[in-house]
Amino acid sequence: MRTLLVVAVLVCMTGVARAQVEPSVYSEFSVEARHVGLLVHLDVGVDYLHSAASQNGTRLTLSGPGASASLVIGGSVAENWFLGADLWGSSAFTPTAGIATILPQISGDQTLGLYGLGFNVTHYIMPANLYFSFSPSVTVLSLDNPSQKTSASTNLGFGGRLVIGREWLVARHIGLGVAAEAMVGVNPDKSGGPTWTTWGCAVVFSATFN
Repeated sequence: MRTLLVVAVLVCMTGVARAQVEPSVYSEFSVEARHVGLLVHLDVGVDYLHSAASQNGTRLTLSGPGASASLVIGGSVAENWFLGADLWGSSAFTPTAGIATILPQISGDQTLGLYGLGFNVTHYIMPANLYFSFSPSVTVLSLDNPSQKTSASTNLGFGGRLVIGREWLVARHIGLGVAAEAMVGVNPDKSGGPTWTTWGCAVVFSATFN
């Protein structure tokens, strides 16, 4: 009986020691690497934006390179799955007009911008830490001239943004990465004007707190 008691004590002590030495699957590092809870995602990069409309049989275009940025704030509904809000924008600096005689107001210091507010769905593929992000959005297209303090915009329309990227864990709950994104918007002009169809693509750097 005494022998059995000693054996039982040794087995228990061995189990406790092993639990202290062997890391749990929910150790501190693995929790940091898992995608759950709050998500704050920011990306900034360079883009190319193209917008076109047809009026009285004539096709009008505006296009050029610029900058892109977005901010996603959301939370997990399951591990690696997030829902949230996406505020994003894409621009073309000094856009080139397809028909300058029809658009004489286009000058070198204007900025064409497509802006959206959408419902975001983000999914991470682990352990590669690849992510896909999609945001159906309400959009608006604008043309601004800061030097002349003039601005014109369309009515609200519909569009969206799609992002594919990869991140690397660089600090506690913080990942940095790169991504490719595409955006689109369809916006009716004001005062019965034409409908503008806009598309763009961008390469961005991303930062995520999760």
